[in-house]
Amino acid sequence: MQKNHSTKHALPLLQTALAAACAALWLAAAAPRPALADHEVVDGIKWVYETDDGKASLGAMAVPRSTEGTVTVPARLGGCPVEEIGDYAFYDCARITRIVLPKGVKRLGEHAFQNCTSLESVELPDSVDDMDGYYIFMDCTALKSVTLPRKVAAVGAYAFFGCSALETVEWPAALEEIGLSAFSHCRSLKEIHFPRKLDRIRPYAFCECDSLRTLVFPESLSVIQESAFYSCRALRELVLPKNLEGIGDNAFLNTGLERVTVLGNPEGDRTDWGRIWGLPKDCELSVPGQ
Repeated sequence: MQKNHSTKHALPLLQTALAAACAALWLAAAAPRPALADHEVVDGIKWVYETDDGKASLGAMAVPRSTEGTVTVPARLGGCPVEEIGDYAFYDCARITRIVLPKGVKRLGEHAFQNCTSLESVELPDSVDDMDGYYIFMDCTALKSVTLPRKVAAVGAYAFFGCSALETVEWPAALEEIGLSAFSHCRSLKEIHFPRKLDRIRPYAFCECDSLRTLVFPESLSVIQESAFYSCRALRELVLPKNLEGIGDNAFLNTGLERVTVLGNPEGDRTDWGRIWGLPKDCELSVPGQ
């Protein structure tokens, strides 16, 4: 008698489908309750926000684009403390000149202040510990200085890309990583003394910062990735720390470097370092003790 192969194969499929359905039901029950969008008028400004589990976050387009001058974010909205500046919260608010964030804010969302082209200053409280999102202050072309909160360990990709007026950055002691293109095209930066815990500089992090003349790296630095300082034309001299292990292709291409001192032993053939790193042909490469 012929066996019923269709029944034999259908049973595992049915069991799999039931298991998937049960998993979906469990995930739905375990998921946090959805955020509730709302608005509140404070000091004449209508704020759009969301609340979840007793915490508030500014929503996308948190204030009208016509908002101008100094803006102070309320410490509480909907009776809940504001802990997050959500994605796109102040996106394209081109008339705001100054933003003050309250103590208690922990996260800055992606695109949160992008294209705030009149923004000259922003006050970030030390409660902020998450700036790992993309495009946070991208193209804030009037921003002249920024003090990064002391708990920030990573600056996200494109965070200050195109902030062409940015002259000074106060770096937090906790900083370990600077993201992809985080400060690209910051054409007014002249001098950087990186903090002592910095470990990694991602690709194109300071690409085309063409006023940058001074770089001081900490001993903790282990990796400079490809094209990190591409086209920093004002650079003349550099000391690479002893613990630096990896330097990416063209990390210093199209710079004005005349002398580079290497205190450690980065990866690769020494005779090929200059070519790989993109150093100018007439740049003097010095290795003390060698």
